[in-house]
Amino acid sequence: MKKYNKGLLEITIICFIIGFMLITQYRSVSQLGGFVSTTRAQELAGQLNELKKEKEGLINKISELEREIKEFEDQVVQDNQIVENLRINTQKAQMIAGLLDVKGPGIIISLDYTPLEGETGYDPFLIYPEYLLLLLNELNSSGAEAISINEQRIISTSEIRLAGNHIVINGEKLSRPFVFKVIGDGQTLQSAIQLRGGIVDLLNSSYIQVNIKREEEIFIPKFSGLIDFDYIHTNEEQ
Repeated sequence: MKKYNKGLLEITIICFIIGFMLITQYRSVSQLGGFVSTTRAQELAGQLNELKKEKEGLINKISELEREIKEFEDQVVQDNQIVENLRINTQKAQMIAGLLDVKGPGIIISLDYTPLEGETGYDPFLIYPEYLLLLLNELNSSGAEAISINEQRIISTSEIRLAGNHIVINGEKLSRPFVFKVIGDGQTLQSAIQLRGGIVDLLNSSYIQVNIKREEEIFIPKFSGLIDFDYIHTNEEQ
C-alpha cells in the first residue's frame, strides 16, 4: 500500500510540475507584449524545445508509474484471492473435522423404546448397542455431511459403546431416546435407511420405534471435546 501511495504522489507532483512549466512559459511570452527580437525568438524556441522534451520525459515517467501502480493493484487482487482461497479451504477442513457449528437440510431420526406393560429389564439399546453403529454407517455411506446423536457431534474419533446401563458417545453417558440429526440430501438419506430388509426394519424387529422427519434447516453443534495426538505427526515434522 505504501508503494501504491508513493506512485500516486509522484504522478501528482509530475503533473504539478508540467502545469507550472506551461504557466511560467505563457507568462514569459505574454510579458513581451507581442514584440520579440530574432535572438529572443530563437532563445524562446530553444526553451520551448527543452520544455517539450522535459514534458515528454515527465509523461513517460507518468506512464511508467501508472504501469507500476497497475501491477501493484493486480498483485493485491491476486494476494487477496489467495487469502480468500486459504480461508475457504480452512473452513471446509474445520467443517469436515467437526470443529464448526453447521446447518443445512437433512433428516432427524428419533429412536425410542416403550416397554410393554409389566415388562422390566429389557432395553434393546443396551442389548444391541451396535444397532446405533449400523445406522451411523448407513448414513455415512449415503452421503451424510454432518451427524450428531443427542447433540454430540460425530467425528472420526467418536466412540459408541455400552457402559453399564448407558451408551457412551464422545465420553458422555446417554440414554434413550436417541436423536440423530443428519445434514445431507434428505430424500437420499431417508430412502437408504428405509430399504426393505435394511437398518430400519432391523430396528423395528427389536421393537425400537423409528421416527424420521425431513427438515429444510438442521443445526448441528461443533465437537466440544478435546482432540489429542500422541503418535501421529505430519510428514514434514522431524
